[in-house]
Amino acid sequence: MRRLVLAPVICLFATGCACMDYDNLRVTKYLDSKTTWINRPSERLALSPLVLPVGLSSVALDVFLVHPVTRIPGSIDRTYDLLWRTEIRSYYLRVLLFIPSVIASPVYFMFDLLGHSVFDLDDPRPSRLFASRMDDAGAFSVARQGSEILLD
Repeated sequence: MRRLVLAPVICLFATGCACMDYDNLRVTKYLDSKTTWINRPSERLALSPLVLPVGLSSVALDVFLVHPVTRIPGSIDRTYDLLWRTEIRSYYLRVLLFIPSVIASPVYFMFDLLGHSVFDLDDPRPSRLFASRMDDAGAFSVARQGSEILLD
């Protein structure tokens, strides 16, 4: 009876999993683009002992290493925005909140990184680390889109 209840719950959570989105599987997408020449059934059968282990290892590499690493800049930005970029003008209040912010920073960062790397959560704001590398027109359009999202 427990298994009967547990299976739909797992399936429900798996639909929002980041590994189910093909855009998050960068290494696998690259390998797929390079193996488009395998289109005949005889070629697929002959290369399956090689393609299956390489494909499964690329998915594992994407899920456990590449995708979480790509989420680090956004997690750093969200941690900094929440705990360190404050509008507090009082010197004494900032001093009082310094130690709790130091303690909460790694905890919030790890939970944010875990949440954004396991579940496909979208951040409406682009990362500041990557936004500085865009040209002026691209940065302006991304900033305009972000402000439209925040105003809606």
